[in-house]
Amino acid sequence: NREASKRKHFEVKSLQAGNIMKKHIKATKADWIRNIVYLSGAKFDFTGRDYLLPIYNGKYSNLLLKFSRQCEKSTFLANNIISEMAIKPYNKCIYVSPSYLQTRQFSADKLSPWMEDSPVISKYLLSSQVSRQVFEKGMTNGSMTYLRSAFLNAERCRGLSGHVLCIDEIQSMISANIPIIAEALSHSPDPKSIFVGTPLTNDNFIEQTW
Repeated sequence: NREASKRKHFEVKSLQAGNIMKKHIKATKADWIRNIVYLSGAKFDFTGRDYLLPIYNGKYSNLLLKFSRQCEKSTFLANNIISEMAIKPYNKCIYVSPSYLQTRQFSADKLSPWMEDSPVISKYLLSSQVSRQVFEKGMTNGSMTYLRSAFLNAERCRGLSGHVLCIDEIQSMISANIPIIAEALSHSPDPKSIFVGTPLTNDNFIEQTW
């Protein structure tokens, strides 16, 4: 209804820190996303996406999503990357897909427009001083996302270091490459990995991991 659509979905409390009064914002990840992330010029709407709320709001170190087609796997990854970058300063995210084209499309269709269309993100977290390239996205709080492809080998992922690893269409990845890519998290004190894909057969990496 109309009243529900007007809800802010977050709580703001004033906290005294010495002589300074600070505002503390409390929200679930899904509520943060629905207030900040914009899709097609409007705030991201979870209507019809309620089945995803427990996944968005869950606290997982390792998450594997085995979905059918058109169930918003890449949307979930994009929202997680944007929120991880915005909420945590100096956070490093790594996105990997099997092909150059998939990675480029993810960057151009999801990450770039969703960040730039958000009034809050574009005003406070984006500037000409940070990278906004296809395969490298930065924010003014020091957070970065590196986007790579790895099909036959993981050479493009070597040398990267991060806190969050997102692998898209993992059923099409060569299983031997996954441990090499995962080494990017080896120095993180609180690493997170998110693997998503659609099983096309009964014999692939996503089925083995599941």
